[in-house]
Amino acid sequence: GSIHQAMIIYINSKTGRKSAEYSVGEILSIFHTHSLSPTATESLKKIMDRGEAVRYAPVSTADIQNDIEGVKVILKEADNGWA
Repeated sequence: GSIHQAMIIYINSKTGRKSAEYSVGEILSIFHTHSLSPTATESLKKIMDRGEAVRYAPVSTADIQNDIEGVKVILKEADNGWA
């Protein structure tokens, strides 16, 4: 989904890579390596998993909005602690 795409763009901009795709596991590993807290990493995993599930089941607008807000918080933490 679009959150997955946003993660790819963010990682590429932070690392200088040009990858078109990262698996959820790769995304989580990259964020963990760059000092994202375990709590934020777990939140990101749940959001990414829900993003995958959206392909197969309907998700409410409220859930999508909550995930977007969650990603904003996670990216802010990642940006502050990127090592």
